[in-house]
Amino acid sequence: DFKLERADIKLKSLVSNYGNLKSFSLKAKGEDDFIDFASQVESMDSYLMNLKINSKLFISDLKKKRDDQGVNLKFVHNVSGTLGKAKIMTQEPITVIFGKVFSIIVPDIKANDGRLNLDLTLNDSQIKGKVVTKNFPAAVISKFLPPSFNQSLISGAAELNGSMSSPVFNTAFELSNARLLDKESIAAVLKLSSHIQNNSLSIDSNIVQENKVLGTLKLQIPCKFSLAPFEFSLLKKDNIKANLKLNKEVNILALIPLSGDHKLKGFLSGDVSITGNLESP
Repeated sequence: DFKLERADIKLKSLVSNYGNLKSFSLKAKGEDDFIDFASQVESMDSYLMNLKINSKLFISDLKKKRDDQGVNLKFVHNVSGTLGKAKIMTQEPITVIFGKVFSIIVPDIKANDGRLNLDLTLNDSQIKGKVVTKNFPAAVISKFLPPSFNQSLISGAAELNGSMSSPVFNTAFELSNARLLDKESIAAVLKLSSHIQNNSLSIDSNIVQENKVLGTLKLQIPCKFSLAPFEFSLLKKDNIKANLKLNKEVNILALIPLSGDHKLKGFLSGDVSITGNLESP
């Protein structure tokens, strides 16, 4: 029979291509029907991460014979700590189930004063998932965003449906308090929506300040998107359509990830339209 009595693992100063960890610890203790895990991970990169994760792995299914139903492994997690520049905590346990059907349920993650929940289920043929955020701090993913979004809050939803070979993906988000204009001016809101279906990606984005539209982007690109096997690629020979309009008040450099000591400065206004394909625009 499968049984883990105990485990105690510690790592320090771990360097890899995926990031550098200052420390990592994992303790485990086996019980009759589950294994208790307690772990902590701390980064030493500029992207701050210091998380405590308490988990239970329910192993009762490993002791049962499953001729054609497969084996379900159920994890339950509680997370707290710092991620990016935000304090996060699970209000309810995260549940992950591995088996013929994979599912992950995140009922409520609190990050500062914002919240996120996720519900995803997939099997060999079908997928259904939705993530919803409300005032979720962009500081959680500050490593991947320009500094102009450091104080932004993300609200909206993303949905994934369809089959593994032909998924449908929709997003609609607003990033408030974006510093895309003069430092002294009122912050703007970046509204972003996207849709992927039938080998086509469409993106619609607006920069709004006090109900005044300062910039728009409309983009339609042919692409190939599947989850099994995973692939996302642009179809270079098919036609694209793109239109960009910007008011001179918008600091276009604020949308580009740059180091803090860069000397680029300026504003951009204009109207750009692009047609054709990626090989011959």
